[in-house]
Amino acid sequence: MARPPRFRDEDLLEAARAVFLERGIRTTTAEVAARAGVSEGTLFKRFGSKAALLRAAASGCFGEGEAALPSTDIPLNRERFEALLKQLDENFARHVPMAAMSFTHLTSPEELPEALRGPRPRPLERIAALSAYFAAQAAAGHLASATDTDVLARVISGALWQHLFFRFVFDPEQITPFPVPRFLGALADQLWPGIAPPVPPTPKRRPVKKSPQ
Repeated sequence: MARPPRFRDEDLLEAARAVFLERGIRTTTAEVAARAGVSEGTLFKRFGSKAALLRAAASGCFGEGEAALPSTDIPLNRERFEALLKQLDENFARHVPMAAMSFTHLTSPEELPEALRGPRPRPLERIAALSAYFAAQAAAGHLASATDTDVLARVISGALWQHLFFRFVFDPEQITPFPVPRFLGALADQLWPGIAPPVPPTPKRRPVKKSPQ
């Protein structure tokens, strides 16, 4: 008699992550089961509920596949600032939905993924690292010296979080006026003038004296 197939929990969780990141809160257990090649009954037997399944999928995924911040030796300018926003958006894209799911239907703080617990949760560590990056750029003269780097890091993180959360919650057709490239470009346009280093004045040219005829 053939043995029934065995499925690893991690395979089921990876399927849940993939579908959840594509479909957001519209994800159904039927879609997860189809992606994993199992029955819905298998999912409920292993995890008990949809909420528990997605919370388990969120656990342990924070920080995976993140690109490191650029070197502080590379001077920041308007073009590189927008590229940085794009990189941060890509880093956040995997983690914002999972973090949002982690806070859903909690019965105790202990149910949060480890990365969201403790004195230095991962999101706060990211903000601190971004603030330090901007502080180094300001110290090197590549940002205005009056830039409040803590506020700048939080403004960027908050803007990206909201935009990603909307993409996760709402149907794409509801947010078509704000596609990602337009949003990131407009965000850079709004922020860069306030943090750009002052432009050195152009030296005045001395008038050329004409020789007497």
